[in-house]
Amino acid sequence: MHCAHIFSRRYKQTRWLAVNALTLCAVHHQWATEHETEWKEFARQRIGEQTYTRLLILAKGPAARAPDEFAARLILREELARLKRERVTA
Repeated sequence: MHCAHIFSRRYKQTRWLAVNALTLCAVHHQWATEHETEWKEFARQRIGEQTYTRLLILAKGPAARAPDEFAARLILREELARLKRERVTA
C-alpha cells in the first residue's frame, strides 16, 4: 500500500495533513502519477468539493508556516496509536 498525496509533498503546508492523502496500491499510485487530471477529479469526488478547495488554498495559496518535522512526527505517532487502539477494539 502507498500513501498517495492529493497535492504533492512539495507543498509543505499540506504535506503532513492526513486529509491530503489516500491509500492506493502501487499500480494505482503509478496511474495517479501519470494521470494528474483524472487523479485530481477522483480525489475531489472522494474527499468532497469543500475539503478539496480548502486543501488547494492551503497548498498553493500564500505560503503558510508548515509544520516542522518534529511536530509532524508527533501528530503521526498519535494517529498511529489511535488506529491501533481502534483495531484492537474492533
